[in-house]
Amino acid sequence: MPPQPTHCAICSSPFIPGQRYLIDWWGNVFCEKHLQEYPTCSACRRLVCQRLTGGGVTYPDGRLMCQRCRATAVDTKQQAKPVVEAIAPQLYQWGLRFNGLILKIAVEDGLTIAQHHGQIDPNSRGQLLGYIGRTTERRGNQERRIVNGITVLSGLPQEFFEGTVVHELGHAWLYLAKVDNLPRWQEEGFCNLLAYIYHKERPTPEARWEVKRLEDDPDPIYGEGFRRVRALFKKHGFGKALNYTFYNRCFPPE
Repeated sequence: MPPQPTHCAICSSPFIPGQRYLIDWWGNVFCEKHLQEYPTCSACRRLVCQRLTGGGVTYPDGRLMCQRCRATAVDTKQQAKPVVEAIAPQLYQWGLRFNGLILKIAVEDGLTIAQHHGQIDPNSRGQLLGYIGRTTERRGNQERRIVNGITVLSGLPQEFFEGTVVHELGHAWLYLAKVDNLPRWQEEGFCNLLAYIYHKERPTPEARWEVKRLEDDPDPIYGEGFRRVRALFKKHGFGKALNYTFYNRCFPPE
C-alpha cells in the first residue's frame, strides 16, 4: 500500500489520525476545507493556489487558468499552426480523408466566439471550444464542399488545444463526407471519439487527464454520446465503421 500522507500539500498542516483529507487526480493531498477556499482551474481542475499551481489567471471571458496550464497555453495563430499541421496527417493515417479542407487555423478569445455563437460557460469542456468554417458551392447538379478553416478558443493548454483541433477535424470530415443527418449525440460523440483516440496514443499525464475527462463526462451529448459511439465503433471495428459511415452517410447500427 502507498504510504499515508502526513501533511497538506496546500497549507503544510500535519494530518491528525482520523482527519478527512482529499486527493485530486494529480495526486495532491489536501485538507477538505480548501475546497471552499480556492477555485478550480477550468482545464486541469486543480485547486488554483500558490502551492499547487503557482496561482492562476482569469481570462476576460471568465475562465480561470492555473499557471501550470498557462505554461503551455496556445494563444496565437503562430503557436497553433505547427500543432495543427502535425495533427492532420495522423488522422489521415486513421483513414480520414479531407478532400476540400483548407488547413487554415484561427485562434479567437472567448468573448469573440461568444459574439458569434452565444455565451460561453467558463467551466464548459465540450461546447464553444471551436468551430469550422464551411462553404457549399453548387453548379447545376454538382455540389462542392469546402472547409475553409478551423477556429479554436485561445488560451487552452496544448494537450487540451490539440484534442479540440482533432474534435473540429472530426466535424470537418463529416461535413466533407456529406454525413449530414446524424443525431447531435452521434456527431459530437464521434468527434470526441477521435480526440479520445488521439489522447490515448500519447504517454503524458496531461493526455491521460484528457482521456479521464472524456470517459467521465456526464454530459448527455458530449459524454454519453461519446461512450455510445465508442462502443459502436469498437463493435464493428474502427476502420469498418468509418468506411460504413463514409459510404452510407450514417453510422452502422448499434
